[in-house]
Amino acid sequence: MLRSIELDYRLTDWKNFSGFIIEVEKGSVSYRANLNKDHYFGGGDYRYPGSGAKVRYILSGLSPDNKKIQMNYAYNSPDLEKYKYSDDLKYLDAQ
Repeated sequence: MLRSIELDYRLTDWKNFSGFIIEVEKGSVSYRANLNKDHYFGGGDYRYPGSGAKVRYILSGLSPDNKKIQMNYAYNSPDLEKYKYSDDLKYLDAQ
């Protein structure tokens, strides 16, 4: 499984981002991660979602026991065509 999703999160400016919960369903199982400022990916300017930034989350595989989905991301200013890739990983946990 390799999927990329780009969310249009505009509840706040990226500089004022405090967090959100991302949830994905695969079959009958929901996977969830709390992406708040204390549990977010490393990076520089534009790394948080919100107005003035673009963020793409990359779902790259299920764990062998199907209890986690590996996720990392790419980000940048929406004015730039290319993304900056972050090799920091997070996991969505089965609920």
